[in-house]
Amino acid sequence: MGSLLKAKNVGVSFPLLGGFKYAVDGLDLSLEAGTITALVGESGCGKSVFAQTVMRLIEHTSKVFTKGEIVFDGLDLLGAPLKEVSRLRGRLISMIFQDPISSLHPLLTIGQQIIEPLVLHLGLSRAKAMVLAQELLERVGISQPQKRLKQYPFELSGGMCQRVMIAMAVCCKPKLLIADEPTTALDMTARGKVLDLIGEMRTFNMAVLLISHDLASVKKVSDKIAVMYLGHLVEEGSASEVLNNPSHPYTRALLMARPSMSGSKPETLPAIPGQAVRGKSACRFAPRCPLAKPKCESEAPPILGQNHKTRCFWPQEGAFKILT
Repeated sequence: MGSLLKAKNVGVSFPLLGGFKYAVDGLDLSLEAGTITALVGESGCGKSVFAQTVMRLIEHTSKVFTKGEIVFDGLDLLGAPLKEVSRLRGRLISMIFQDPISSLHPLLTIGQQIIEPLVLHLGLSRAKAMVLAQELLERVGISQPQKRLKQYPFELSGGMCQRVMIAMAVCCKPKLLIADEPTTALDMTARGKVLDLIGEMRTFNMAVLLISHDLASVKKVSDKIAVMYLGHLVEEGSASEVLNNPSHPYTRALLMARPSMSGSKPETLPAIPGQAVRGKSACRFAPRCPLAKPKCESEAPPILGQNHKTRCFWPQEGAFKILT
């Protein structure tokens, strides 16, 4: 089965101090229908920039440069006219943004915001769209849906707003759903329910790109994990392989920094030294890597492996069970 979305050598750069800095640089990633791919990494590594580039919310201009190709269902999203890509938004490609309250229009009711894509993309009458909107709210676990449809975003909790965003994103049954930190600022109960809802998207044969810092959440719902560092992928493979047998030092460091939740006493977690800032080393992680050698300073590491890929000269092996 071919990939629904295939990104090849994608780059996005922004002006910085008289020059340009690549937020995404040489990224290759494929998404298959009916699977959930988690894109993980520290803040500032380019995850959200890549997601917004897929949606063409970041445009190639005189100050912002994009390169490579992102092919979705046979269409190159970066090379196609913006009007053509705009017609896909909401219908075939949908996105859940990080902050649901600020993403919803404060002057429109929840009902008005959900029925808009149903009328625009599916051609439903407003009456039929309102009925479907109520069904959608029920499906995402919102109580008293008739009442909620008449309310404004500020009248709902953060968890409810996030569920509304999910209802809006899936109402037209898109082929690709991008969820950018969908559990930000939610309590543990709401977080688990939102992730369960995203996991159910497999039943619609959707491809889901789940952007998250929470490795426990990634373990729960993802089929594949791609680890991103300073603009490109450093490790990629099935969720079980990456979490139980990580081979890149950065992936292992991220897992070590996650509490195990198995002990009753507070634990001191190891921190990754330094900051995620592009230096002069050919290997971008070398300034923070405990395994770095002179070769890492002068030569860019190759991508090793087929199903479980690692961008490192010194990939590590062996079981590694931190998450419980």
